[in-house]
Amino acid sequence: MPPKRKPLSAALGQAGDGGDHLDEQPEAEITSALAPGAPRKRAVVKTRTIQQTVYLRPVVYEQLRKIAFDERVKMHDLLMEGLSLAFEKRGLPTVEQLARLAFSTTKGPLVPGARKGEGGP
Repeated sequence: MPPKRKPLSAALGQAGDGGDHLDEQPEAEITSALAPGAPRKRAVVKTRTIQQTVYLRPVVYEQLRKIAFDERVKMHDLLMEGLSLAFEKRGLPTVEQLARLAFSTTKGPLVPGARKGEGGP
């Protein structure tokens, strides 16, 4: 027989106190959780990527989804492939070339053609 579970009120504090003890958390603990050096979830991913929404007609979405399924790749990979082709057509660095450039620069914004250590304008 599994152990008997404690009531939620017992887990949060004294039974029957209405949960007022939750407001008694020291201010230092609250502010330290928001401090600049505090670990944050997905912080690294957020600094390396920017989210962009793409609106697709249902037939386009289904076709993209089918290609991804048939080729066993992610739809994101196909979209990135399309961006690379669009950049290449215009004589710009591809997504892969830009990624390599981003890893080779040490500071400053990503500027195509910038040398290592140069941040651009």
